[in-house]
Amino acid sequence: LFRDVLQRDVSLDDAQHLANVSEGWAGALVLLAERVQMSRTAISLEHLRGSDTLFQYVKLEQFDPLANDLKEFLTGSAVPRWLDEQFLDELLDVTDAEARLNQLRRLNLFVLTEEANGRRTRYHRLFRAFLVSHLRSQQPERFRELNIRGAELMEKAEQWEEAVYHYIQAGSWERIVQVTDRVGWQMFEEGRWDTLAEWLDAVPDEQLAQQPKLMLWKARILHNVSQIDLALSLLSRAIASFEASQDWALQAEALVIEGMCLRAKGDHEASKQALKKAEALLLAHDGPAQLLTEARKQLGISLNWCGELKQAETELRGVLDIYEAKGDVYNVALVADDLAIALAQMGRLADAAIYFERARQCWLKLGNDAAHLRTVNNLGVLYYLQGEFDQAETVLGEGLDRAGRLSNARPEMYLRQNLADLKRDKGEYSLAIELYSEVLRLAQTMDEVLISSYISDGVAKTYRLMGDAANSEAWAQRALALAEEKGGTLEIGVSSTTLGLIKRDAGDLKAATVLLERAVSLLRESEAKRELATALFHLASVHFSLKRKRLALEALDEVARLVSDLGYDHFVRLEALRNPLLVQYAAANKLAGEYFARANDEILVVLQCEHIDAVEAADAIFSVPGIDAIFVGPNDLAASMRTNDGKAPTGEESSRVWKRILDACRRNHVPAGFHCSTPEEVLQRIEEG
Repeated sequence: LFRDVLQRDVSLDDAQHLANVSEGWAGALVLLAERVQMSRTAISLEHLRGSDTLFQYVKLEQFDPLANDLKEFLTGSAVPRWLDEQFLDELLDVTDAEARLNQLRRLNLFVLTEEANGRRTRYHRLFRAFLVSHLRSQQPERFRELNIRGAELMEKAEQWEEAVYHYIQAGSWERIVQVTDRVGWQMFEEGRWDTLAEWLDAVPDEQLAQQPKLMLWKARILHNVSQIDLALSLLSRAIASFEASQDWALQAEALVIEGMCLRAKGDHEASKQALKKAEALLLAHDGPAQLLTEARKQLGISLNWCGELKQAETELRGVLDIYEAKGDVYNVALVADDLAIALAQMGRLADAAIYFERARQCWLKLGNDAAHLRTVNNLGVLYYLQGEFDQAETVLGEGLDRAGRLSNARPEMYLRQNLADLKRDKGEYSLAIELYSEVLRLAQTMDEVLISSYISDGVAKTYRLMGDAANSEAWAQRALALAEEKGGTLEIGVSSTTLGLIKRDAGDLKAATVLLERAVSLLRESEAKRELATALFHLASVHFSLKRKRLALEALDEVARLVSDLGYDHFVRLEALRNPLLVQYAAANKLAGEYFARANDEILVVLQCEHIDAVEAADAIFSVPGIDAIFVGPNDLAASMRTNDGKAPTGEESSRVWKRILDACRRNHVPAGFHCSTPEEVLQRIEEG
């Protein structure tokens, strides 16, 4: 129609939008042509007014010729978004709504039935827009009264979204506060932040400023949709206002939300201080018990992120008891999840698993998909910490599949982050880098500074394992800078450990020692046992390289004690595989009982003999203590035997060299292995020994 009749171009997206608005009414498109041109097809029904060509046409041709009583019914019945006969009888104080609607159908006045919505009836969108506009402009007091009455009827039926819609139309902001206070937490618990956001977005800024409770609800929603800076800006104004009016309860509530926002930005120390101030205000002024409990809950979570794990456990256990006594399923789930995180960081995995499972069951009961995925993510991490990589990957992968269906990207971000760590430790470095990049992009869109620091550290670790020193150090420096700017002792300690390893690999043992000793001090302060054990193991390796063997053994002895407390040691065994001589030294010195002896037994050290120079020095190499086997790579070995003019060795020459290797293995009592291409060759090499 636009191309052929109106001689105008329109994109497919714009054409679809116009089709949705016009609902098949071709004449409306022609009458809306001027409006379409002005607004580049971004037609909003709320912006159409009586002066628009379409509305003028509807008024003259469809509305004015009707009897006054029918006009009165049309404008009144257009107030609700759906046409329910019983509701209309109550709203309009009539008894003939059904007969009136049948009359409108006979007159072909745009009464539609939607099969997909349980055969619900409504007016054509454009026709209803005209009726609402006409009522608002011609009978403003009736428009307001009908919306107030409609909202009250919807409240009675617990149709909260429709109730708020009518209060917004009536400009009844205080009633919106009442509804939000009544059902806001329920909607939060069900993960319906988007609906709350729609309610508050409809409130004009000048009205929002006059409704302090709505300001706080808006800040909560901005926090949950990761618009942290906007939330903090709103809270700054709110806190100043509450402080001036000495409204201590609202000031404390605003400080609680501020603490949540600061934590989301990675400013854990400021978050902790805001929450402590909120707690102090509530205690000093005998504030509401429910708000005091929430302040303690949020403080426990921030203490956890600050690395103050024992204080976090005390706070979280205290509030969990309160919520359980009240039967508050939402907060039981929330606190159980964060308590499990603190317990896992302290190495108490069995206790952590119990609380994760409790949280998971609560989220399922509430139907809160986003929170359920957070707990699923934490379970995946628990499997990862225990070295159950396949199970961890299954859980995280299933969670990621479900996360894609949510509008909130935060669960997806955490799932991808942990899956990236898993891929790195499995040696799938390219996939790990790809996942880290995706997570970093998501973190930046949500202003998640802390996560950006952690991801940068993960990228640095991956590049280090890939042997890319330049990229590894660049990312490690970035991670440390972010941690020092916004993180706590835990984040700085982790980043310092990674940078210390990079310096060790580069041969700068002095710088490595300084960084690793700093990391150990910070991580000991934060009580993060797993990270502390990792840093101590690497510090021991540096001491060992510097011939400070007593210091190396002391560090390893503490590693063994920490692992015993944690109840899992897969992360240490991964590092032990990369430092076999250090583990052998600890085992030889019978350190920590039999722990390092067992670790040494689990490590298989196989040298690949792939160069003729190695054959010439075979006895010196093969006699090194701790070597478990020698493996011959015949192709690379043959390549190293080429003459200056590139001539390959003959079969006889290669066979003689292979025999020399086998003889050296026998002299040094080291098993020999050989790369075979066929079953027949396997039998031959076995026969040779």
